[in-house]
Amino acid sequence: KNFDERNQDELNILEHGLKHLARKDPNRALKHWSRYQQTHEFSHSARATIISAIVKALYRDGHTSAADSYHVDHLKLLNQTLAGQLTEWRIREALRDLDWPTVQKWLARLPKENQEQTTWRYWTIRSMESDPASTLNPHIETLTRSLAKERDFFGFLASEKLDQDYSINHNPVPIDEERINQLAANPAMQRARELLFHGDGINANREWSSASQNFDHSDWLGAAVLASQWHWHSKAIASLGTVKYWDDVEIRFPLAYEKEINSAAKNTDIPNYVLFALARQESAFNTRATSSAGAMGLIQVMPATAKSTARKYKIPYRNKKQLHDASTNVPIGATYYMSMLERFDNNRILASAAYNAGPHRVNRWLANSKGKLPFDIWMTLIPFKETRSYVSNILMYSVIYSRKLGLVPPMLLQHERETLL
Repeated sequence: KNFDERNQDELNILEHGLKHLARKDPNRALKHWSRYQQTHEFSHSARATIISAIVKALYRDGHTSAADSYHVDHLKLLNQTLAGQLTEWRIREALRDLDWPTVQKWLARLPKENQEQTTWRYWTIRSMESDPASTLNPHIETLTRSLAKERDFFGFLASEKLDQDYSINHNPVPIDEERINQLAANPAMQRARELLFHGDGINANREWSSASQNFDHSDWLGAAVLASQWHWHSKAIASLGTVKYWDDVEIRFPLAYEKEINSAAKNTDIPNYVLFALARQESAFNTRATSSAGAMGLIQVMPATAKSTARKYKIPYRNKKQLHDASTNVPIGATYYMSMLERFDNNRILASAAYNAGPHRVNRWLANSKGKLPFDIWMTLIPFKETRSYVSNILMYSVIYSRKLGLVPPMLLQHERETLL
């Protein structure tokens, strides 16, 4: 059909059709795309998504050289429009093949802002270490020392390479007592605190939202301190997040619900610092949290999972409303996490991925990797960005909580580090 290049609806149809065709026959899609892009004025976004679909399909079908060449030809457009995502995908594919020279080549093609992210700084170091052509490069130690300064999963891995303590980097919020007192005197804030005290989280949130509508940077810092003092930890954490103040470790990683977590740790034989990390990641200690998928409470448990876990392990449980009560949620969530550890050989990487994405997906990913990949590559190849972040956070948060508790375990146990996945 002859399409009108000025009709946006028809351009959208062409974009959809070309992406769909690319998945089935990338060479045919490329032929049609070469014609249509000469006669139609596609947006940068449409061009990038069509080219991305063609590149991925060419690579999937074994036409690696053609895919890479087409990718490089359009690198500027793809990096700018897709924020480097296609280049990151290509690095992951090279990691899957343990092809270190190709990893280095595509790392160099990332946008500068992506190169500065801790993930890709780590893989720059790892690829240099693993490629015989660059193993002895003295720049490796400089890069590693720089990365080890970060309070981050990859920063902690860099610290381990140097055999040095992890960089926790605690820098407390500068406290402005006058500002905090003013916030505490705000009628809406007072109502929020009273409602919170009486267990009315919904209306407490409404009052907090009303009070914070016009907060500036200093107000948010003061609100974080105030919420922390009220043991409203989720609000304290969110307030610091609003102004991107990441370094107050005391406020951002509170030892909340200690009684429930310590009891569950004892009953499941899971270190308490791991359960603190799990609760921090899942809900930021918001007992009223409910996800879009329906997971509920402090350690975000699906009602069906709660029912089956409670039945199997004889935990008292009547209905899903109890999942908003930490005394029910934590034992069930911790026990389900324990069952994931038992299923995956006490490996927190796999258990955490299973808790987030489901054990059947983890089994499928393990089947695909065939026991050939080091832990860090396997984690980086997890298909879901959310799950990649989730697993990294559980391990990194566990380090932070262990230090707060006066313990010094490594981030990864020996079998977690050495087992090929």
